[in-house]
Amino acid sequence: MKTQQAIRNIALYQWQQILRIRQLWLMLLVLPLTLSFFVCYIYQQNYLRKMPIVVVDMDNSHTSHLVVRYLDTHRYLHIIKTLQSVPEARCYLQTRKANALILIPPHFEKDLKSSKQPTVKAYSYGANLVVSRELQKAVSEIVLTVNAKLNFSRLAAWKNNWENQKHDFPPLRLETHNLYNPYFNYQWFVPPGIIIAIWQLLLVLSVAIIWSMDFEQNKWQNVLNLANRRISLVWIGRLIPFFVIFVIQWLALIYIVFPIFGIPLLGALWQGLLLWMLFVVLVYNYGSTISVLSKDSLFSVTVCSLTLAGAFAFSGYSYPIWEIPLIPRLFAFIMPTTHYLPCFQSFYMQGNSLSGNLTSWAHLIIYTIVMAIVTFPAWLHLAKRAKQS
Repeated sequence: MKTQQAIRNIALYQWQQILRIRQLWLMLLVLPLTLSFFVCYIYQQNYLRKMPIVVVDMDNSHTSHLVVRYLDTHRYLHIIKTLQSVPEARCYLQTRKANALILIPPHFEKDLKSSKQPTVKAYSYGANLVVSRELQKAVSEIVLTVNAKLNFSRLAAWKNNWENQKHDFPPLRLETHNLYNPYFNYQWFVPPGIIIAIWQLLLVLSVAIIWSMDFEQNKWQNVLNLANRRISLVWIGRLIPFFVIFVIQWLALIYIVFPIFGIPLLGALWQGLLLWMLFVVLVYNYGSTISVLSKDSLFSVTVCSLTLAGAFAFSGYSYPIWEIPLIPRLFAFIMPTTHYLPCFQSFYMQGNSLSGNLTSWAHLIIYTIVMAIVTFPAWLHLAKRAKQS
């Protein structure tokens, strides 16, 4: 009973701190879901639609008009101007009025009819990688479509009996399948990763502030007395409010925010909840250990910010971690998100069962064990000092 009462005392004390300090209740109770809503709202478009482009048609032929018509009817493209001058078209790119310039060279149709290979040039706005990639993909689809139409016409003209020709020389057919996110939906992919990185930072900063403040304000002895001078009970009691808050926030994210924006959850809810609980404990331990080692709130917050601010970029969620150089990769392995996000993505987007997610879970569990071993000496030293005092 004494142990349970001590944990309740610490948890109640922790709740009072959170509600009393404005920065803390803003970071823990207001910002997580508010920022999540706005991140999802930013990507509400799902994918890029009707990107503005300009076309320079220097051939002005029936075939070049066909290419222009295909470009303008593509689901991702919108021709805002058809010009005759390349310098004028470049101005549209430089001023960001257009995201791409499509150049159809002179003698385009003539070269096609004489079996030469004309070149359609596409200049996309490469400063934005997402826009540039989508534009190049769209233009490639148009070129393939035009090629297929022209080849069909040539073969039909070469032999009237097209069905026999098709039987003798069947055309190559390509089918591409994009698993788990078939329409390259940014809403399904980007917001969940960004939201988790933001929540990790909010949680670790809140934990660092609370643990450090007691050392700075000489309240540490009072906290120890509430827990019968047992560090383990302080650690558990302080974890409870953070744990409850972020589990409720996660459920609100899954059941309220994601459905509002049409973000699906394919995996089992219990697996996601179990995974999230473990993640919260890992982040809490990360922030509290740094605070115990430094005992200075400014230093603790700075260290937590510097080590976890780039979590999304280093996690391998958007850029493959195996392509990151060795030193930054080792740094990335310190962050909880690096080990959590692969598990999250596996059950959230792929709908994998626990058995199908064993490899990702194994990495996360190994990380948990390693972090427990690494941080244990700091807590053992603090426990010895608590007994001596």
